[in-house]
Order: sequence, then C-alpha cells, then structure tokens
Amino acid sequence: MSVAFANASDGWAVGWYSDGSGIILATTDGGAHWSAQSAGAATFLTSVACADGTHAWALSGSTILATTDGGATWHAQSSAGAVLNGIAFRQCQGRLGGRLQRRYPRHH
Repeated sequence: MSVAFANASDGWAVGWYSDGSGIILATTDGGAHWSAQSAGAATFLTSVACADGTHAWALSGSTILATTDGGATWHAQSSAGAVLNGIAFRQCQGRLGGRLQRRYPRHH
C-alpha cells in the first residue's frame, strides 16, 4: 500500500485485493472521500507518486501505470525490464527504485 498527495486536496492510494488484483483509489477532497479508479490488468500495486493533480504514476513489478488526466484513464508503460518497488517525484524529476535505477523526466 502506498499513498501520495499532490496538494492538500488531490491524492491517490494504491494496493491490492486478496486475489492480487491491483486497486487505485483517488480523492479530490483531502481524503474525506475516496473513489476507485481502474487499474486494468495490473496486480500488486506497490507504490504511487504524483507531480500534480493530473499527473501520477503507480508501480506493479515491471509495469508503470501513468495518468495525465487525474486518473480518469491509466496507461501501462514499460520499465525497460527493471523490477521496480518505489517511485518518487519532486518538481519535474522522477526517481524509480528497484534493481535498476533510472531518472525519468515528467512529460506533459
């Protein structure tokens, strides 16, 4: 389970159900209410990070899920074969942690 907030209102939480399927929850009111967003076929979501209220990334092993629309849609991106277990963003720079460490710039 991982939780990240872009600001005082917008945030995401990720994790997984007992069957291993991934879950993404989002809030736009500082956590007073949460709603589910589609994780697609992703399993065991372990980490989430966001750069702002519309751009966020979630990790599932060697898959990176990304949204550019506040979580209305999430798209799978390749990690170039790296098994990832952590992600963090500060301003426009992202850092992924796992067996390989790479820096990914944020793209709008």
